[in-house]
Amino acid sequence: MMRATSRWLAGIGAACLAIASTGCEAPPDAAVLKCSARNVAEVAVKKDCTIGIREFDHHASATVKIDTRRRLGFVRGQFTVQQGSVRVALRGSTDAGSTVVVSPDAPAILEGSVRLSHRDRAFVLTFDPEGQAAGLAGEVSFEAR
Repeated sequence: MMRATSRWLAGIGAACLAIASTGCEAPPDAAVLKCSARNVAEVAVKKDCTIGIREFDHHASATVKIDTRRRLGFVRGQFTVQQGSVRVALRGSTDAGSTVVVSPDAPAILEGSVRLSHRDRAFVLTFDPEGQAAGLAGEVSFEAR
């Protein structure tokens, strides 16, 4: 019985190693979001994220979920793009939010207050390129208010 279990675990370990070594990578048109957060009793919440899209020619979005009991927050983002022009919009649950246009020679700062959705406590960033765009990068911070 012990040998069968050991073989089974060894097989699972080898499969996991094979999957990890394949280097799963997001498609070039995916909005890749990486965040870190600091919470104090789910009230004083600050979340910092980086976002990137390698290349895209159609609408993309990223949903940022916040672990807080508060519904209001302030978002500030800095965005650059290497090629093309992209309209970046911030959307909360009930408000239109803010919009900026980013181009290689005109990086932009997006700021605005948002009301987090009641169901999933999130806000959304949308990215609409004018034609082909490449190398979108952004740093976004959220602070509960």
